[in-house]
Amino acid sequence: MQKTVIINRGIPASGKSTIAKEIVITFKNKNLSATIHSTDDYFMVDDKYCFDETKLRENHLKNQATFRESLQKDIELVICDNTNIEPWEALPYYEMAKEYDYRVILIDFASRDIQEHLALQEQDPHYQHNIPKDIILDMDNRYQNYKELTSKHSYPNSSLHPKREYDEKKGKIVQLDESSHPFYYDNLIKIDSEDFSKFKEIAGEMIFRKIRDYDLDSIKLIPQHYQLIMKEFQKRPNKTLTASDLEHILTKSEKQIQRDIKTLQSEFKNIIDVKVGRRNGYKLIDAFDIFIEAFKNQSDLYELFELAKKSDVRLLKKLESTIMSSASVYYFNNPIFEFIENEETFNHLKQAIRNHEYRKITFADNDTSEEVKCLKLVFVDNNWYVAYVDSKNILKLGRVTFIQKVSYAIKNSYQKSSIEPYLIQLDSKIQNSLTLFDREPKRARLQATPNIAKYFQKNMKKFFKTQEFKESHSDGSVIFTVLYTQELEILPFIQKWMPDLIILEPQELRDLYIQKIERSLQYYKESK
Repeated sequence: MQKTVIINRGIPASGKSTIAKEIVITFKNKNLSATIHSTDDYFMVDDKYCFDETKLRENHLKNQATFRESLQKDIELVICDNTNIEPWEALPYYEMAKEYDYRVILIDFASRDIQEHLALQEQDPHYQHNIPKDIILDMDNRYQNYKELTSKHSYPNSSLHPKREYDEKKGKIVQLDESSHPFYYDNLIKIDSEDFSKFKEIAGEMIFRKIRDYDLDSIKLIPQHYQLIMKEFQKRPNKTLTASDLEHILTKSEKQIQRDIKTLQSEFKNIIDVKVGRRNGYKLIDAFDIFIEAFKNQSDLYELFELAKKSDVRLLKKLESTIMSSASVYYFNNPIFEFIENEETFNHLKQAIRNHEYRKITFADNDTSEEVKCLKLVFVDNNWYVAYVDSKNILKLGRVTFIQKVSYAIKNSYQKSSIEPYLIQLDSKIQNSLTLFDREPKRARLQATPNIAKYFQKNMKKFFKTQEFKESHSDGSVIFTVLYTQELEILPFIQKWMPDLIILEPQELRDLYIQKIERSLQYYKESK
């Protein structure tokens, strides 16, 4: 599970502390560590909240110090429960989180109508924070003003979003002659006031599940105007519309609506650009359309089959009718994928890959690899392998069916950036299951006799990623080269084409192959 920091943002009495407590309760019920750090706690006197502006800076520093202590202790979930109205206020918590390798979620709590909010402050003890009305109004104005900067794609304006910071010498907040930066985070959750009750019920469990699975893209609650756009898509027979179709519904300009739709596109990935006459339009693709498009593009078929099994069975019926016309064209003599007997091991590896977590892997010969970084599940040579980086930082392939046990390692998780060079190495070097990634490749020069030369001509499909056509001879033979990291990576292939594939060089590979042929002949003679 990824260590995570939550940074709350919202004016006092917007529900931040309520949600934070619900999340912590859920985590502690699951025997996971979680803490809340709020500057408000330092204004408590005899169990009463007594706000004192003169102590604000001092109490913020105290809160930052205890927040850091929780990070140093590797607490699994650490919450900063402050107002964080402007980006500079949240920045210290973000920087500390990144210093200790934590993922950061920003939860933005929209306030109610400010007059309703102030009335509740006066009437309901639950909402009373004893903060003067003028300070609340100022905070709400700044909350609304800096709200645009919760978007990573915003462009701060120095006149609209001035940069402010605390000046230690002057002992007060000063405004600078430059623009603020946007809020920094890994994932954003926006909560409208009307969504608060619903979010309160699911907050703890939702955050737990999404952090556990490292899938945080779908946890944003949709603001009202986005809901209206999605409803309009659903009303259309072909689920297609233009920005101008929504102008009378949203009372926004066409450009503003286009920006809203672009935001939805980036979040949900199932709205595509289309032409509607001469206008630029958008089409909502439903779940089955996405399934079919992915199927056509052959992207991660194993995952798609797994999705189909666990989804609505009607998907399979629709898929059956969709591909029925091709049934007379294709015939598969062998299953596309190797049967996985130990699905638990396979799923354990998948989880480690998705979550960037270390694992300890023990193979059937009791060869154990500690502190393994699992990169990919690789289907090659008709078998499943796991590509992993061992404790010596060497990239390897391990046959999944030969794995005896997968268990959690002492180390928890690693940064995705640490495996990117190995992913590039895997993609560029792998030729078959016997490729070695810690050796410099050698070059074999091979000759295909006229009997098989047509399979190795210049424009024919390559058998090896590094295969290069060199020349054709007048006798009809073809010369080509292949890189290899060990003899076993290439000799079985040469054996397959025996006697019509001849090793020209290097000499040591040629000699080794001759020895194997002679040994084989000797075995045949002795077996008579």
